[in-house]
Amino acid sequence: MDLTTMNVPGGTGGALGFIVAAIGGAIWFIRSAWRKDRVEGAQSQAEIDIIARLSEQLDKANAREALANQRADLAYKERNEAFAVIGELKAKIGGLEAQVQALREKLDGKAT
Repeated sequence: MDLTTMNVPGGTGGALGFIVAAIGGAIWFIRSAWRKDRVEGAQSQAEIDIIARLSEQLDKANAREALANQRADLAYKERNEAFAVIGELKAKIGGLEAQVQALREKLDGKAT
């Protein structure tokens, strides 16, 4: 191919300049696209890492909630058992008060 026969402004130098510019533009375009892909890849990886971290935090929060619920259930069970014992003690105290009253009446009856 004879560069002198091409109708390129500037002759051979213009043709070489055009070729260099075209190659430079292609390299710039490829480099730009490659960087864009790397940035998008890094962004995607960052999003994946964020999702993984948030999932771990959610799992930990769910575990803490389950533990708190177990503790609350245990506390309610103990409270209910304590109320039952208090009820039994009140019943026994009521029975003992009745016995004491009966014994007092009996003693008062013998004393007079």
